[in-house]
Amino acid sequence: MNLKLLPLLVISLTSKANKTFSAAARVVKNVAVETLREMFMKLLKASILLVGSSLVFSSVALAGDVNKGKLHLQDKTIVDGKPLNPGYYSVEWTGTGPAVQVTLLQGKQTVATFPAHVT
Repeated sequence: MNLKLLPLLVISLTSKANKTFSAAARVVKNVAVETLREMFMKLLKASILLVGSSLVFSSVALAGDVNKGKLHLQDKTIVDGKPLNPGYYSVEWTGTGPAVQVTLLQGKQTVATFPAHVT
């Protein structure tokens, strides 16, 4: 082998190696970027799910065990020993199971409170 050609051979091999390593580095970089993007999307989805779940559960917790309804009395009625005039009333009941505590309100004023059995 001619020693004069050795530096050219080394330069040629170095150039080819650099191109090969450069291409391999680009592939690794692209794979890494895509993997990071996928991980970010998964984290984003999990975060959105977590925040949404916490909002749903907190609204349920704030609502508590209070149930509400409306009542229209057409005639004078006696409830828990108190006469109630005809009109519109709000009804709220608290508790779980069949035994509840019922509150009748006219506007914001409580007019009667009594225990009740829900069936």
